[in-house]
Amino acid sequence: MLETINAWVKAGGMGRPVLWLHGPAGAGKSAIAQTVAETCGARNQLAACFFFARTVVHRNEVKYLFPTIAVQIALSAPEKRQRLDKVDVLNNDPFIAGQALGSVDLLASLFDDHRHSTPASRASSPFLVIVDGLDECQRKDDQCWILAQVSRIVHTHHLPLRFLIVSRPVPHLEEVFEEQNLANITTFVSLYGVFLASRDVSMYLRSEFSRICGAKKHRAVMRFVARPWPSEDIIKRLVRKSDGYFIYASTIIKFIDEEYFSPVARLDQLLGTSNSSLDMNPFAGELDQLYCHPT
Repeated sequence: MLETINAWVKAGGMGRPVLWLHGPAGAGKSAIAQTVAETCGARNQLAACFFFARTVVHRNEVKYLFPTIAVQIALSAPEKRQRLDKVDVLNNDPFIAGQALGSVDLLASLFDDHRHSTPASRASSPFLVIVDGLDECQRKDDQCWILAQVSRIVHTHHLPLRFLIVSRPVPHLEEVFEEQNLANITTFVSLYGVFLASRDVSMYLRSEFSRICGAKKHRAVMRFVARPWPSEDIIKRLVRKSDGYFIYASTIIKFIDEEYFSPVARLDQLLGTSNSSLDMNPFAGELDQLYCHPT
């Protein structure tokens, strides 16, 4: 997946300016977006990023998106910082940074001279904008509006930017991406099917179970447990149940690794082989909240 996205980034102006990475909740989309941000940031390719979060104030509303992008882009290049300081639109309306629509115009004003720049200078400037968790923006209308503004940035303003958009494939976003003005400029990448990370989940589980075996907090219990623990069959069973999604694997590890509980007993409860009468659901917290949240 990272190689696929990296190839799109390297294509620069030769490829489509938008990539939509979509997949189900818990598939690892934000982890991929974070890794791409760090990698491209180290190569001076990252212009800006915004990670929506449904439950975090200032990260769940549309009005914060484009001001954040504009400021990050301005800070990424001295000449753009100077332009932001002098831009007339700020002098005429000092509150424009808090206006979503105005902020798109503010963003465009940072590139007033890009048509006159050389290909070499454009190639050396940060150009990648990452918007993660688009479906976690509060209102569906706002989510669709954001995509309309991305289309406007590409088609109307012709800004030298490339957008990595990350979200679940919810129907209203699918409909917008299927519209011709976005479909023609978008590369579609899905975390379903071939990119299910079963091998990576297997590596993660083996590493975590090894850590649990050696953890001081579980030493009193684990020193009497035969190795390898758990068995290869159990590892494979958990990998199959995860269906390649890290959220399942990380949730069961948190449950098994909880202090003051026996990892062996917890694993038996998870597998349904325990005779314990305790009604403990390992998925009652993080996983249930993730999948039971209304769309």
